[in-house]
Formats: sequence, C-alpha cells, structure tokens
Amino acid sequence: MLPAAALTPLPSAPEVVLGLLDLQGEPLPVLDLRRRFRLPLRELASSDHFLVVRAGALRLGLAVDAAGEVIEGGELTVHTPERVMAGLGLLEGVGSGEEGLVLIHDLETLLFRSEEREILQALENLRS
Repeated sequence: MLPAAALTPLPSAPEVVLGLLDLQGEPLPVLDLRRRFRLPLRELASSDHFLVVRAGALRLGLAVDAAGEVIEGGELTVHTPERVMAGLGLLEGVGSGEEGLVLIHDLETLLFRSEEREILQALENLRS
C-alpha cells in the first residue's frame, strides 16, 4: 500500500488507466477501480492510496479510496462465490469474519485481454 501521488499520463492506454507512477524507477500503471466497477467518478485525493498487485502479466497500482486493515487468511472463512450468489464471476471468493463480508476479487479478471495488450504496448512505446 502506497500513499497516492501525482501520476504521469500514459498515452494510448485504456480508459481505466489513470496514469503512471514511478515506483523505484519502474513505471507502474495505476487503474481507476471506480471506473472499472462503474462507481461514481471523482478526482484522486491526497488521502487515497495505491495498492500494488500483479494481474496477469502486469504489475499494477489500484487506486483505492481508503485502506482498512490487513486480514490474515485464518481470520476469515472463505467461500466460493457461487455458494453465496450466482453470477459473481469477477470474484475469487467471499470471506466472512467478525467484521462482516469481504469480497476477494480475482485479479486475473480485472483487465480485459485487450486492455492488458494496450497497456503492455503503451509501456513498450515509452521505452522506445
């Protein structure tokens, strides 16, 4: 988890990409999860955070409004999404614990294949 910082635009990237973060000399594409999940859009705030993840062939930053606590796997009972409700294909699981339900997103489905290709091509164009 990183505090939000100014981003550099990434030309030719898909609409879901907010921009690039320089993470120890490496460009890190940062995704707008609000746009991905069709939530109301808002400007990036200094109180926001970036969560660094691996999704497919890419290391990405996910812009999040806030970060709660880290939950250890043993603190949750995790169910397959189908046991909770049909049609939750973007989830890897649903955890239940003392604080309620936790949705565990499947990072392999976060990007469409075409978006992953566009991001990889945009990063390659930066290196050229």
